[in-house]
Amino acid sequence: RGQEYFKLQNAKQAVQDYTDAIVADDNNAVLYYHRAKAYQQLGNDGAALTDINHAISFDPNQGNFYLMRAFMENKEGKAVLAHQDIQRAQFANPLLPKNIQFSPLDKNADRYIQDTNLQDVHDASRPDTTEKPQY
Repeated sequence: RGQEYFKLQNAKQAVQDYTDAIVADDNNAVLYYHRAKAYQQLGNDGAALTDINHAISFDPNQGNFYLMRAFMENKEGKAVLAHQDIQRAQFANPLLPKNIQFSPLDKNADRYIQDTNLQDVHDASRPDTTEKPQY
């Protein structure tokens, strides 16, 4: 239901539904990711960043999680951190464009996620294969 509320631009109700779902399954990275997107739509970047960090901690193999965090870091003027997360996203998903740059007109990182057809897949049985880029 949270996804439907989000699509209908009812981010407040989406946050509530995702919160209820997280209470029932608090290790589900995808739930935290979607709630982060809803918080971002509401302009609550602090809560969005907290949730995307939870999502990454539960499933560090999802490029779209890193892209969302990179977008928020870029928005806050943290270019180095944003660049590092873009590299992590590209490592996790080699289909991402090599030259990702956020525009001041972007409201979120979804255009990169949609362009590459990333899927929100949660499989807790997968080992963490994330290689940390060397800087």
